[in-house]
Amino acid sequence: PESSRYASGQGKFTRHRHPWIDENGSVSWSPGRIITWKILHTQVFETCMALLIAFNVTVVVIETDTNARCYPAFQGRMEDCPYDRSVVLPWAEAVNVILLVFYSIEA
Repeated sequence: PESSRYASGQGKFTRHRHPWIDENGSVSWSPGRIITWKILHTQVFETCMALLIAFNVTVVVIETDTNARCYPAFQGRMEDCPYDRSVVLPWAEAVNVILLVFYSIEA
């Protein structure tokens, strides 16, 4: 199903006007680009990206809370803090890289 943003007529493109059709009515995009556009502009894709962003916020909160455990006791000497996120949350760096890849591809 199409994203409601594009199907409602509120967005730049509606069901009656596709960006791959030029003013002469000819298809000006490659088949791969058309398929990619159709996938990226579905409600399912937008919902998945929203869930991914919500997950990212959760990871950021967990990382921040972990780092906050070092203050004020270890201020100025973070290397002595037993709650160093690289030790306590070894998965966080991998998750951040994976999220960065998803965001870069989506952009």
